Amino acid sequence: SIKTDDEIKTEDVNSTFKYINNSSKQKVVNSNMKIHTRGASSSTFPKKSYRINFYNDKFKKKKNLVIEDFYYDNSFILLSLYRDPSKIRDNLATNLWNDISNDFKSFNVNSKYVELFINNEYKGLYIFTEPVNRKKMNLDKKTSIVIKTSSWRVVNPKDDFSKLKKNYYLGNEIKYPNNKELYNKVWITFLNRISNYYNNEIENNYEIIINTFNINNYIDMVIFNAFTNNVDSNFIKNLYFYMTDYDSLIYIEPWDLELTFGFTYDCSSFACGKLIDDADNISLPLFTGDIKLDSLIIKRYRVLRKSILTKEYFDKMLDKYLLDLKYASTRDSSIWYEYNLEDEIERIRKWIYIRLDTMDKELNDYGKF
Repeated sequence: SIKTDDEIKTEDVNSTFKYINNSSKQKVVNSNMKIHTRGASSSTFPKKSYRINFYNDKFKKKKNLVIEDFYYDNSFILLSLYRDPSKIRDNLATNLWNDISNDFKSFNVNSKYVELFINNEYKGLYIFTEPVNRKKMNLDKKTSIVIKTSSWRVVNPKDDFSKLKKNYYLGNEIKYPNNKELYNKVWITFLNRISNYYNNEIENNYEIIINTFNINNYIDMVIFNAFTNNVDSNFIKNLYFYMTDYDSLIYIEPWDLELTFGFTYDCSSFACGKLIDDADNISLPLFTGDIKLDSLIIKRYRVLRKSILTKEYFDKMLDKYLLDLKYASTRDSSIWYEYNLEDEIERIRKWIYIRLDTMDKELNDYGKF
Protein backbone atom coordinates (compact mmCIF):
# COMPACT_ATOMS: atom_id res chain seq x y z
CA SER A 1 0.00 0.00 0.00
CA ILE A 2 1.47 3.33 -1.14
CA LYS A 3 0.09 6.71 -0.13
CA THR A 4 1.17 10.06 -1.52
CA ASP A 5 -0.18 13.59 -1.95
CA ASP A 6 1.49 13.97 -5.34
CA GLU A 7 0.98 12.49 -8.79
CA ILE A 8 3.56 9.79 -9.46
CA LYS A 9 5.58 10.62 -12.58
CA THR A 10 9.21 10.26 -13.69
CA GLU A 11 10.59 12.32 -10.78
CA ASP A 12 10.59 11.12 -7.17
CA VAL A 13 7.67 12.08 -4.93
CA ASN A 14 7.44 11.57 -1.16
CA SER A 15 5.20 8.67 -0.12
CA THR A 16 4.54 6.16 2.62
CA PHE A 17 4.90 2.41 2.19
CA LYS A 18 3.19 -0.51 3.89
CA TYR A 19 3.97 -4.14 3.05
CA ILE A 20 1.54 -6.74 4.41
CA ASN A 21 1.98 -10.51 4.32
CA ASN A 22 -0.09 -12.39 6.88
CA SER A 23 1.64 -15.69 6.04
CA SER A 24 5.06 -14.30 6.99
CA LYS A 25 6.69 -13.88 10.39
CA GLN A 26 7.27 -10.26 9.38
CA LYS A 27 3.59 -9.48 8.83
CA VAL A 28 3.80 -5.70 8.35
CA VAL A 29 6.62 -3.39 7.21
CA ASN A 30 6.18 0.41 7.26
CA SER A 31 8.48 3.10 5.91
CA ASN A 32 8.73 6.48 4.26
CA MET A 33 9.75 6.20 0.65
CA LYS A 34 10.15 8.07 -2.64
CA ILE A 35 8.66 6.68 -5.83
CA HIS A 36 8.76 7.36 -9.57
CA THR A 37 7.66 5.59 -12.74
CA ARG A 38 10.30 3.55 -14.58
CA GLY A 39 10.85 1.81 -17.90
CA ALA A 40 11.05 2.83 -21.55
CA SER A 41 8.20 1.23 -23.49
CA SER A 42 6.49 0.19 -20.25
CA SER A 43 6.14 3.85 -19.21
CA THR A 44 3.67 4.30 -22.09
CA PHE A 45 1.29 1.64 -20.76
CA PRO A 46 -1.75 2.53 -18.63
CA LYS A 47 -0.51 0.30 -15.81
CA LYS A 48 2.82 1.77 -14.67
CA SER A 49 5.94 0.18 -13.25
CA TYR A 50 7.73 1.95 -10.38
CA ARG A 51 11.08 2.28 -8.64
CA ILE A 52 10.95 2.93 -4.92
CA ASN A 53 13.60 4.03 -2.43
CA PHE A 54 13.14 3.93 1.32
CA TYR A 55 13.95 7.04 3.38
CA ASN A 56 14.16 8.12 6.99
CA ASP A 57 11.39 10.11 8.71
CA LYS A 58 12.45 13.44 7.20
CA PHE A 59 12.96 12.12 3.64
CA LYS A 60 16.56 13.35 3.78
CA LYS A 61 18.53 10.12 3.87
CA LYS A 62 17.99 6.72 2.27
CA LYS A 63 17.26 3.90 4.67
CA ASN A 64 18.00 0.20 4.25
CA LEU A 65 15.11 -2.11 5.06
CA VAL A 66 14.61 -5.80 5.79
CA ILE A 67 11.69 -7.37 3.91
CA GLU A 68 11.52 -11.16 4.24
CA ASP A 69 14.37 -12.77 2.25
CA PHE A 70 15.20 -9.76 0.08
CA TYR A 71 18.66 -8.31 0.31
CA TYR A 72 19.17 -5.52 2.88
CA ASP A 73 18.94 -2.28 0.93
CA ASN A 74 16.86 0.81 0.17
CA SER A 75 15.93 0.33 -3.50
CA PHE A 76 13.32 -1.98 -5.05
CA ILE A 77 11.15 -2.22 -8.17
CA LEU A 78 7.45 -2.84 -8.79
CA LEU A 79 6.91 -4.42 -12.22
CA SER A 80 3.43 -3.94 -13.67
CA LEU A 81 3.50 -6.99 -16.02
CA TYR A 82 1.01 -5.10 -18.16
CA ARG A 83 1.69 -6.44 -21.63
CA ASP A 84 2.09 -10.11 -20.67
CA PRO A 85 -1.39 -11.69 -20.50
CA SER A 86 -0.04 -14.56 -18.37
CA LYS A 87 1.68 -12.29 -15.78
CA ILE A 88 4.24 -15.05 -15.19
CA ARG A 89 6.80 -14.91 -18.01
CA ASP A 90 9.18 -12.45 -16.34
CA ASN A 91 9.08 -14.33 -13.05
CA LEU A 92 9.28 -17.77 -14.69
CA ALA A 93 12.31 -16.71 -16.75
CA THR A 94 13.99 -15.07 -13.74
CA ASN A 95 13.55 -18.19 -11.60
CA LEU A 96 14.79 -20.36 -14.47
CA TRP A 97 17.93 -18.21 -14.80
CA ASN A 98 18.45 -18.35 -11.03
CA ASP A 99 18.42 -22.15 -11.23
CA ILE A 100 20.49 -22.46 -14.41
CA SER A 101 23.15 -20.06 -13.10
CA ASN A 102 23.32 -21.78 -9.72
CA ASP A 103 27.14 -21.69 -9.87
CA PHE A 104 26.83 -17.90 -9.57
CA LYS A 105 24.61 -17.70 -6.49
CA SER A 106 25.10 -13.96 -5.98
CA PHE A 107 23.40 -13.40 -9.36
CA ASN A 108 20.06 -14.68 -8.08
CA VAL A 109 17.34 -12.02 -8.05
CA ASN A 110 14.56 -12.43 -5.47
CA SER A 111 11.00 -11.40 -6.27
CA LYS A 112 7.47 -11.79 -4.93
CA TYR A 113 4.02 -11.29 -6.37
CA VAL A 114 2.05 -8.56 -4.63
CA GLU A 115 -1.22 -6.72 -5.12
CA LEU A 116 -0.75 -2.97 -5.13
CA PHE A 117 -2.90 -0.17 -3.72
CA ILE A 118 -2.08 3.51 -4.31
CA ASN A 119 -4.05 5.90 -2.11
CA ASN A 120 -6.41 3.02 -1.34
CA GLU A 121 -7.16 2.45 -5.05
CA TYR A 122 -6.53 -1.09 -6.26
CA LYS A 123 -3.87 -1.20 -9.02
CA GLY A 124 -3.64 -4.93 -9.61
CA LEU A 125 -1.04 -7.69 -9.67
CA TYR A 126 2.65 -6.71 -9.59
CA ILE A 127 6.06 -8.25 -9.03
CA PHE A 128 8.00 -6.71 -6.15
CA THR A 129 11.64 -7.36 -7.00
CA GLU A 130 15.23 -6.54 -6.21
CA PRO A 131 17.05 -4.37 -8.77
CA VAL A 132 20.26 -5.52 -10.39
CA ASN A 133 23.17 -3.55 -8.90
CA ARG A 134 26.63 -3.86 -7.39
CA LYS A 135 25.40 -4.40 -3.85
CA LYS A 136 22.90 -7.07 -4.83
CA MET A 137 25.61 -8.93 -6.75
CA ASN A 138 27.95 -8.71 -3.75
CA LEU A 139 30.66 -7.05 -5.83
CA ASP A 140 33.62 -5.31 -4.26
CA LYS A 141 33.18 -1.56 -3.75
CA LYS A 142 36.72 -0.69 -4.79
CA THR A 143 37.36 -2.95 -7.77
CA SER A 144 34.11 -3.88 -9.54
CA ILE A 145 32.55 -2.57 -12.76
CA VAL A 146 28.86 -2.77 -13.71
CA ILE A 147 27.68 -1.87 -17.22
CA LYS A 148 24.08 -1.79 -18.40
CA THR A 149 23.55 -2.24 -22.13
CA SER A 150 20.44 -1.15 -24.03
CA SER A 151 21.49 -1.78 -27.65
CA TRP A 152 24.11 -3.53 -29.75
CA ARG A 153 26.65 -1.13 -31.24
CA VAL A 154 29.93 -1.65 -33.06
CA VAL A 155 32.96 -0.83 -30.90
CA ASN A 156 36.14 -0.16 -32.82
CA PRO A 157 39.17 -1.48 -30.90
CA LYS A 158 41.26 1.26 -32.51
CA ASP A 159 39.26 4.01 -30.79
CA ASP A 160 40.87 6.00 -27.99
CA PHE A 161 38.62 5.08 -25.07
CA SER A 162 40.58 7.34 -22.71
CA LYS A 163 38.73 10.33 -24.18
CA LEU A 164 35.39 9.07 -22.85
CA LYS A 165 34.44 11.18 -19.82
CA LYS A 166 30.70 10.43 -19.49
CA ASN A 167 28.87 7.35 -18.26
CA TYR A 168 27.11 6.67 -21.61
CA TYR A 169 28.71 5.27 -24.75
CA LEU A 170 27.11 3.51 -27.74
CA GLY A 171 24.13 2.09 -25.86
CA ASN A 172 26.21 1.16 -22.81
CA GLU A 173 25.91 2.87 -19.43
CA ILE A 174 28.28 2.73 -16.47
CA LYS A 175 26.14 1.90 -13.43
CA TYR A 176 29.12 1.45 -11.14
CA PRO A 177 31.44 3.06 -10.12
CA ASN A 178 29.42 6.28 -9.85
CA ASN A 179 32.49 8.46 -10.07
CA LYS A 180 33.13 10.82 -12.98
CA GLU A 181 36.86 10.70 -12.37
CA LEU A 182 36.84 6.96 -13.06
CA TYR A 183 34.63 6.90 -16.16
CA ASN A 184 37.46 6.91 -18.69
CA LYS A 185 39.33 4.21 -16.73
CA VAL A 186 36.18 2.06 -16.74
CA TRP A 187 35.61 2.54 -20.46
CA ILE A 188 39.23 1.72 -21.28
CA THR A 189 39.00 -1.47 -19.20
CA PHE A 190 35.57 -2.65 -20.31
CA LEU A 191 35.67 -1.66 -23.99
CA ASN A 192 39.15 -3.09 -24.53
CA ARG A 193 37.85 -6.34 -23.07
CA ILE A 194 34.71 -6.47 -25.21
CA SER A 195 35.77 -4.63 -28.39
CA ASN A 196 36.58 -7.73 -30.46
CA TYR A 197 33.26 -9.28 -29.46
CA TYR A 198 31.44 -6.07 -30.45
CA ASN A 199 33.35 -5.60 -33.72
CA ASN A 200 31.17 -6.90 -36.54
CA GLU A 201 34.18 -7.13 -38.86
CA ILE A 202 35.35 -10.07 -36.74
CA GLU A 203 33.40 -13.33 -36.54
CA ASN A 204 33.02 -14.29 -32.90
CA ASN A 205 34.60 -17.61 -32.03
CA TYR A 206 35.83 -19.65 -29.08
CA GLU A 207 39.05 -17.66 -28.68
CA ILE A 208 37.22 -14.32 -28.57
CA ILE A 209 34.54 -15.60 -26.17
CA ILE A 210 36.96 -17.23 -23.73
CA ASN A 211 39.08 -14.06 -23.60
CA THR A 212 36.02 -11.84 -23.11
CA PHE A 213 33.53 -13.66 -20.85
CA ASN A 214 33.48 -16.11 -18.01
CA ILE A 215 32.87 -19.08 -20.28
CA ASN A 216 30.54 -21.02 -17.96
CA ASN A 217 28.33 -17.98 -17.42
CA TYR A 218 28.34 -17.26 -21.16
CA ILE A 219 27.32 -20.82 -22.11
CA ASP A 220 24.49 -20.73 -19.57
CA MET A 221 23.29 -17.47 -21.13
CA VAL A 222 23.36 -18.93 -24.66
CA ILE A 223 21.21 -21.87 -23.57
CA PHE A 224 18.87 -19.66 -21.52
CA ASN A 225 18.34 -17.22 -24.40
CA ALA A 226 17.78 -19.97 -26.96
CA PHE A 227 15.40 -21.97 -24.79
CA THR A 228 13.22 -19.05 -23.65
CA ASN A 229 13.50 -17.24 -27.02
CA ASN A 230 14.63 -14.15 -25.15
CA VAL A 231 14.24 -11.83 -28.14
CA ASP A 232 14.49 -8.62 -26.07
CA SER A 233 18.05 -9.45 -25.02
CA ASN A 234 20.16 -12.08 -26.84
CA PHE A 235 23.39 -10.29 -25.83
CA ILE A 236 22.08 -7.07 -27.38
CA LYS A 237 20.08 -5.25 -24.69
CA ASN A 238 18.34 -5.60 -21.32
CA LEU A 239 21.33 -7.12 -19.61
CA TYR A 240 24.12 -6.17 -17.26
CA PHE A 241 27.82 -6.83 -17.74
CA TYR A 242 29.99 -7.30 -14.62
CA MET A 243 33.68 -7.33 -13.98
CA THR A 244 34.74 -8.30 -10.46
CA ASP A 245 37.91 -6.26 -10.91
CA TYR A 246 39.78 -4.42 -13.65
CA ASP A 247 41.54 -7.59 -14.82
CA SER A 248 38.59 -9.98 -14.73
CA LEU A 249 36.54 -11.52 -17.49
CA ILE A 250 32.97 -10.32 -18.03
CA TYR A 251 29.88 -11.89 -16.44
CA ILE A 252 26.33 -11.48 -17.75
CA GLU A 253 23.04 -11.00 -15.89
CA PRO A 254 19.75 -10.75 -17.85
CA TRP A 255 16.97 -8.32 -16.96
CA ASP A 256 13.43 -7.50 -18.18
CA LEU A 257 12.32 -10.96 -19.27
CA GLU A 258 8.69 -10.46 -20.28
CA LEU A 259 9.30 -11.21 -23.95
CA THR A 260 10.00 -14.92 -23.46
CA PHE A 261 8.18 -18.27 -23.67
CA GLY A 262 6.18 -17.52 -26.80
CA PHE A 263 5.72 -13.78 -26.37
CA THR A 264 7.59 -11.50 -28.77
CA TYR A 265 8.00 -7.83 -29.62
CA ASP A 266 5.43 -6.41 -32.03
CA CYS A 267 4.28 -2.80 -31.86
CA SER A 268 1.24 -3.38 -34.05
CA SER A 269 -0.47 -4.42 -30.81
CA PHE A 270 -1.62 -2.04 -28.06
CA ALA A 271 1.13 -3.24 -25.73
CA CYS A 272 3.98 -3.90 -28.18
CA GLY A 273 3.78 -7.67 -27.92
CA LYS A 274 2.21 -10.69 -29.57
CA LEU A 275 1.85 -14.37 -28.73
CA ILE A 276 3.54 -16.98 -30.91
CA ASP A 277 2.93 -20.71 -30.75
CA ASP A 278 5.56 -22.01 -33.20
CA ALA A 279 8.19 -22.89 -30.61
CA ASP A 280 9.81 -25.18 -33.20
CA ASN A 281 10.48 -22.24 -35.52
CA ILE A 282 11.88 -19.43 -33.36
CA SER A 283 14.55 -16.85 -33.97
CA LEU A 284 17.27 -17.67 -31.42
CA PRO A 285 19.44 -20.69 -32.30
CA LEU A 286 21.04 -22.99 -29.76
CA PHE A 287 24.33 -23.36 -31.63
CA THR A 288 26.94 -20.78 -32.63
CA GLY A 289 28.66 -22.55 -35.53
CA ASP A 290 31.97 -22.69 -33.64
CA ILE A 291 32.75 -26.36 -32.88
CA LYS A 292 34.57 -25.66 -29.59
CA LEU A 293 31.73 -23.47 -28.29
CA ASP A 294 29.04 -25.81 -29.52
CA SER A 295 30.67 -28.80 -27.82
CA LEU A 296 30.50 -26.89 -24.51
CA ILE A 297 26.87 -25.93 -25.17
CA ILE A 298 25.94 -29.56 -25.86
CA LYS A 299 27.74 -30.79 -22.74
CA ARG A 300 26.04 -28.17 -20.53
CA TYR A 301 22.64 -28.64 -22.17
CA ARG A 302 22.74 -32.37 -21.45
CA VAL A 303 23.42 -31.66 -17.77
CA LEU A 304 20.56 -29.13 -17.56
CA ARG A 305 18.23 -31.42 -19.49
CA LYS A 306 18.45 -33.99 -16.70
CA SER A 307 17.67 -31.62 -13.84
CA ILE A 308 16.20 -28.24 -14.82
CA LEU A 309 15.12 -28.25 -18.46
CA THR A 310 12.50 -30.94 -17.90
CA LYS A 311 8.75 -31.11 -18.25
CA GLU A 312 8.50 -32.02 -14.57
CA TYR A 313 10.44 -28.91 -13.50
CA PHE A 314 8.17 -26.60 -15.49
CA ASP A 315 4.96 -28.44 -14.57
CA LYS A 316 5.73 -27.92 -10.90
CA MET A 317 6.36 -24.19 -11.38
CA LEU A 318 3.36 -23.62 -13.66
CA ASP A 319 0.98 -25.49 -11.36
CA LYS A 320 2.16 -23.36 -8.44
CA TYR A 321 1.57 -20.13 -10.38
CA LEU A 322 -1.97 -21.25 -11.14
CA LEU A 323 -2.63 -22.04 -7.48
CA ASP A 324 -1.01 -18.89 -6.08
CA LEU A 325 -2.28 -16.32 -8.60
CA LYS A 326 -5.73 -17.62 -9.48
CA TYR A 327 -7.77 -15.05 -7.53
CA ALA A 328 -5.31 -12.17 -7.81
CA SER A 329 -5.24 -12.53 -11.60
CA THR A 330 -9.04 -12.37 -11.69
CA ARG A 331 -8.98 -9.11 -9.74
CA ASP A 332 -6.20 -7.73 -11.95
CA SER A 333 -8.08 -8.72 -15.11
CA SER A 334 -11.22 -6.94 -13.93
CA ILE A 335 -9.54 -3.51 -13.93
CA TRP A 336 -7.08 -3.67 -16.87
CA TYR A 337 -7.98 -6.09 -19.67
CA GLU A 338 -9.57 -9.51 -19.74
CA TYR A 339 -7.35 -12.59 -19.63
CA ASN A 340 -7.64 -16.10 -18.25
CA LEU A 341 -4.66 -17.28 -16.20
CA GLU A 342 -5.39 -20.98 -16.65
CA ASP A 343 -5.57 -20.65 -20.45
CA GLU A 344 -2.37 -18.59 -20.56
CA ILE A 345 -0.46 -21.06 -18.39
CA GLU A 346 -1.55 -23.96 -20.58
CA ARG A 347 -0.38 -22.02 -23.64
CA ILE A 348 3.06 -21.58 -22.03
CA ARG A 349 3.16 -25.24 -20.96
CA LYS A 350 2.48 -26.39 -24.53
CA TRP A 351 5.11 -23.97 -25.86
CA ILE A 352 7.73 -25.30 -23.42
CA TYR A 353 6.99 -28.92 -24.32
CA ILE A 354 7.49 -28.15 -28.02
CA ARG A 355 10.66 -26.17 -27.36
CA LEU A 356 12.22 -28.98 -25.32
CA ASP A 357 11.52 -31.47 -28.09
CA THR A 358 12.85 -29.07 -30.73
CA MET A 359 16.10 -28.37 -28.88
CA ASP A 360 16.62 -32.10 -28.33
CA LYS A 361 16.26 -32.60 -32.08
CA GLU A 362 18.68 -29.75 -32.80
CA LEU A 363 21.24 -31.40 -30.54
CA ASN A 364 20.76 -34.83 -32.11
CA ASP A 365 20.97 -33.42 -35.63
CA TYR A 366 24.16 -31.47 -34.85
CA GLY A 367 26.24 -34.52 -33.99
CA LYS A 368 27.81 -36.22 -30.98
CA PHE A 369 30.81 -35.02 -28.98
